[in-house]
Amino acid sequence: MPFITLDEQSFPYLRFPDLGGVLPWSHGKLYAMRLASTSVRASPRGVHFSSNDLSGTCSGTWQSLPCMPTQEALCETRDASRMLVFPNRVVDVPDDWSHIIQNAYTSHFDKDSACVTRTGRSISPGDIRYELSLCDLIDSNLEIITSAEGHMMWRQDDTVTFEVVLIALFALYCVSCVTDNIARLIRRENTDTPVTPLQAFLVAIVWVYMVVRTITMRCLVPGNHIYLASILLGFVFFEALFVYFKEKDSKPRSRSQGVSVITALLFLLTFRIYHSFDTPYTILLSTLFATRSSYKLLSYGKHCCESDAIARAILLLVDGLVLTAILDVAVFPSSLDPIDGAVAQASVLFLGFLFGLVSRVATAPISEEL
Repeated sequence: MPFITLDEQSFPYLRFPDLGGVLPWSHGKLYAMRLASTSVRASPRGVHFSSNDLSGTCSGTWQSLPCMPTQEALCETRDASRMLVFPNRVVDVPDDWSHIIQNAYTSHFDKDSACVTRTGRSISPGDIRYELSLCDLIDSNLEIITSAEGHMMWRQDDTVTFEVVLIALFALYCVSCVTDNIARLIRRENTDTPVTPLQAFLVAIVWVYMVVRTITMRCLVPGNHIYLASILLGFVFFEALFVYFKEKDSKPRSRSQGVSVITALLFLLTFRIYHSFDTPYTILLSTLFATRSSYKLLSYGKHCCESDAIARAILLLVDGLVLTAILDVAVFPSSLDPIDGAVAQASVLFLGFLFGLVSRVATAPISEEL
């Protein structure tokens, strides 16, 4: 199911630039996506409509309220407060916070802490019902999940700014490595360079970090996404072993060969931020991984008689299995329609093979290293 980016300045409504503005939940595009979804996850990064079953509800940071779909909003809580969650009509706020009928959400905040920016909400004297809107999502850094069974789960994201900055810096470093490889291919320069201790250290740190985070994120996350995260972690570990033994034999490691590992790490980091592999970067990263896998396949013929031919064949098999998992878990569910999902899978494979072929032709005269 699709992930839709939010317009963070469209207070008080959830506005989707890709869909043309504020849309009703009771009919049209949003209604169709809500019907096809088992859950809807909203965060400051966007809204994810998911057709996957979520893993077990977590205790502690997550809180829950009964909330059923309604024509006025995404859902309405089934208690005395009748709080609307992301209404698409009038969004107002009472002139006196003490008049609001409280529930587990409103009692957690006070008038000054739930929304602190310009909210676009109108003041309604005597109003006793609270409407949860975009300012709650942004200002309180909330994650809100509504399920088809009639529940709303919410929590405040506890990710510290320092952690986000480190993730962003490493992601920028990974992107710079990929662009450097592309630039070398364009200039037809040799890409055979050994892995530096700093690169090995950074990969090891991020791998350990993602192992810990994947274990701690096993709550309200699609089970097959945890499965894909485990596969990618195993893939990075398997590739690291191959690098170690090649370096031990004093054979230089092609920098371009590390693109698969870099892509897998970028996949894992986006999973950490979005709690899903269905992100705005899914198609791009999948195509990049398919490109590198195609390059390995097209290069294998030059090494089929070498001493490490069996190891290379195993790597090709592992690459194929990982790519299959990515296409099945990340690419196909990113579309609303099954036909669109199949087209997305075919497009990734076609572009990946095309770019891999171009890369192989560009590097053939320079080096025959995989």
